[in-house]
Amino acid sequence: MKKYLCLIVAVILFPFSQAKSNSRLTPKDVFEHFVAAVNRHDGQAIANFLTGDHRFINAAGNELKGIDTVKAEWQDYFAVFANYKVEISQIFTEGNKVAAFGSVAGTVGTTRWEMPASWRAEITDGKLAELQLYSDTKLPFDLLVKNTYPANPNPRATSIGGIFFKCVDVEKTRAWYKDILGLNIDKYGTTFEWRQAADPGMMGYTQWSPFKSTTKYFEPSTKEFMINYRVTHIEALVEKMQKAGVTVTDKIESFEYGKFVHVMDCDGNKLELWEPNDEEYGKILGVKTN
Repeated sequence: MKKYLCLIVAVILFPFSQAKSNSRLTPKDVFEHFVAAVNRHDGQAIANFLTGDHRFINAAGNELKGIDTVKAEWQDYFAVFANYKVEISQIFTEGNKVAAFGSVAGTVGTTRWEMPASWRAEITDGKLAELQLYSDTKLPFDLLVKNTYPANPNPRATSIGGIFFKCVDVEKTRAWYKDILGLNIDKYGTTFEWRQAADPGMMGYTQWSPFKSTTKYFEPSTKEFMINYRVTHIEALVEKMQKAGVTVTDKIESFEYGKFVHVMDCDGNKLELWEPNDEEYGKILGVKTN
């Protein structure tokens, strides 16, 4: 019985004794122990080195606060990037502040990535009160997107690429939308910019354009509008449509900013399909795409 009581007391006192021992560590020691916990992918050990009001700024610049939130963030890293590992080559300290330099690495699918990284940390009573990671996120997240959205998915529409409609007086319509809704109008209409869900660093675009009521661009449709759909793998999509008996009204045309083709839907609406090159389209608009 005495043996079991000793074990129970040891378990109860462990957090206190660890906190006490942590306070004896130098800021450099605390940071190195924290990195060792990260490299073990030990979420609880990571949490044990965080203050209750810990503040973490990740490589994307997002700020997270609190032990549970930050612990979950690290566990997400480990789940997404297998073999995630930190290598420290240099550490500098000044008072309770730590600056470290090295690299981070991990695996996405079967592909390993590695890149330079640096860290800034503040230590309070043997724990990290604040940590900021500086590293480029493009390479690992590009690999993640490629792994999540493979090179040859089913060809499909991904979003709206444009809204085109007929009107009696194009200039009057453009002016109305500019004055009343504040659209940034040019001779083609306006372009709405947004971030792509699969790659938030990349811009996407939707074009809005009024056409003269006499335009033949919508033919053979007799409707007053035409919708442009952004698509993937336009050649495979057209082949799929042709096999399904869909009317394809022209051949695929290629431009620097993407590929286009027109088809008719089951209700007689003419659709424009666009496989975009958003980087080139952004250059035309003068917009940085990432």
